[in-house]
Amino acid sequence: MFTCFFLLPNSLSFLQEAIRTIATNISYWLIHAIEHLYDPLKSTLIQSTQAFSSILFRYTTLNHLSLTIQTMFLQSSRLLTMSNDLTRINFSDLHDQIHWLIECDLNLFNKIEQCFKNLFQCQPMLTIHNWTTFIDTLLDDYLILYNHTKEYISNARQFLLKTNFYCSLILRELTLHYGTSLGSFHLLQLFIEEYLYYRIEQKISFYLNQSRMNLVIENLNNEQQQQKDFRNKTYQDLFDDDDDLESLSDDFNDHRNLLKPLSPVQIEDFILPNESITNSFSYIFEDLQPLANEIF
Repeated sequence: MFTCFFLLPNSLSFLQEAIRTIATNISYWLIHAIEHLYDPLKSTLIQSTQAFSSILFRYTTLNHLSLTIQTMFLQSSRLLTMSNDLTRINFSDLHDQIHWLIECDLNLFNKIEQCFKNLFQCQPMLTIHNWTTFIDTLLDDYLILYNHTKEYISNARQFLLKTNFYCSLILRELTLHYGTSLGSFHLLQLFIEEYLYYRIEQKISFYLNQSRMNLVIENLNNEQQQQKDFRNKTYQDLFDDDDDLESLSDDFNDHRNLLKPLSPVQIEDFILPNESITNSFSYIFEDLQPLANEIF
């Protein structure tokens, strides 16, 4: 299985910039190289190259995040700050917000909360392997109920959406409580999302019994078709159904009183003395400065 550890060796880190340059420009290079060819060969080559470029770019991104996170885990003071900031979050209130917004089983989010806390309790031994194992276990436990069913792909995508939404709420709470490790948690969120996207793409590819390249090509074709259909629609086409607009307006008027904010926010928390305004913008990611110096 192609895991994050194949992306971690330092030998690849020296080639990252070159690989990303290739991934960014290879489509343009190919278009100029085969401009004398005719369809459908030309279109097929361009589609395959765009898919390869997309995969290569995302893998180098995952590799870069892996190296950065691994370096971050070697700094005990940073992990201690992250652990302390995590205790400031009211997860019970967070779960209430999630239940109200998406009305789903909270079992998944309870597991994520517990795993987060357990992992940060093992600070001296915390490695990137702990996090990939944590993600894989959560994903497998969630999808095991949908194995060999038509709902497998949709639920895999729902898992990605729910997890990303949960991580964004954690970052939101850290921001509101002035968590000094916000930058470190932001990096961790990026890694979790990127690795999770990779693993879900891998599982869907296996479920459909097709290569990842074909899966990416299919997604690119669908995206291009949707953009083409949207461009072909006129302004009138988008708003020609008055009944739907009236129904939408009625629904909004009926339920607008039920809307509520995610959580109460005190305005005075954001009113700072003039001399501290500049510092308030710099503190958010200041914990990443030593890390940036090491990686870049």
